[in-house]
Amino acid sequence: MRSHLLALLVISTLGLLSNRTASANDKPDRGADETIAMQLASSYVEQQQIVRRNAPVHSAVQLAAFLARTTRTESPINALSPAAKVRFIDSLRFNEAGVTSFYYADIESELSISQAYELLSIFGLQSTLSVMPKLRATTQEDKQIMSAFGRETASRIMADHENYWCSGRATCSRDVGSICMSGC
Repeated sequence: MRSHLLALLVISTLGLLSNRTASANDKPDRGADETIAMQLASSYVEQQQIVRRNAPVHSAVQLAAFLARTTRTESPINALSPAAKVRFIDSLRFNEAGVTSFYYADIESELSISQAYELLSIFGLQSTLSVMPKLRATTQEDKQIMSAFGRETASRIMADHENYWCSGRATCSRDVGSICMSGC
């Protein structure tokens, strides 16, 4: 929760900086604004790296162990239809930093925002909710999550690449419905 609040602070501050209007006597120091924005963006990226590093699953070995110990109902992955679950699991690519890419189109079409948040939290990928505007918002919790992670907020400083997958070290290739993570 603390990381979510920090991310919101970063995003809000960036929004204030980008929306700031100067009076006739107040000339904005664009260099200072850009420096602050860069520092906040860097902090956000570091926060996301920590979230991903501390996620329950950040390797193929950990994924296999996670799937082996979860039953049909206790894993957020099981909220996906059987075919979507297979596509999602098969799409996950890992390196030493964690997930480098995954296919999200099924998540977007089948899950609510809360369900998607729970699923992505397994991998520390909550910030990628911002690329999934078609997720259903049916509860107050859904609305709060989308407010915190929606396209209007995190995508301003997100370093991930929508509609690409990690095809090789530091190489994102076009693939609609996938996301190539900054650690590719």
